[in-house]
Amino acid sequence: MSANLHRSTPGRLLVLWAGLMTGVLIFAWRVHVNRADYDWTEYPTALGDKDYYQPFSANDLYAPVLKVPGHRAGLYRRMVKPVKRSDARMTKVGRDATGKVFVYADTKKKPGSPERLFVKAADDQYLEFGARKFWPPFRPEGK
Repeated sequence: MSANLHRSTPGRLLVLWAGLMTGVLIFAWRVHVNRADYDWTEYPTALGDKDYYQPFSANDLYAPVLKVPGHRAGLYRRMVKPVKRSDARMTKVGRDATGKVFVYADTKKKPGSPERLFVKAADDQYLEFGARKFWPPFRPEGK
């Protein structure tokens, strides 16, 4: 007779299933409310990049400030003001040695031309880095 006693196994399974479904429901609600926390899109281009260039030193036109793999000596900033280029046209090469900014290359460069590396200064604006360019001698203001 004791073999026929009800052990409430279906009830336990039902409570376990309800607990798991409650957890799934809470997680789905959190994803719905905070969608941006769960959506992560990594673009191979500069679209969406907000790590803008800030000068590494007081006058980075005269010192090799951008350190990237393959250029141990560093790269010089080659322009004073940023140039306008489409974010969709620029391709990520990697991060600089400090990890502050991404370094980009132009996807529409001419064959045989030297590689030009850029750093994003603002949306659709880039600064070129490369070999040292001739600049007039630096004279501090007021002298």
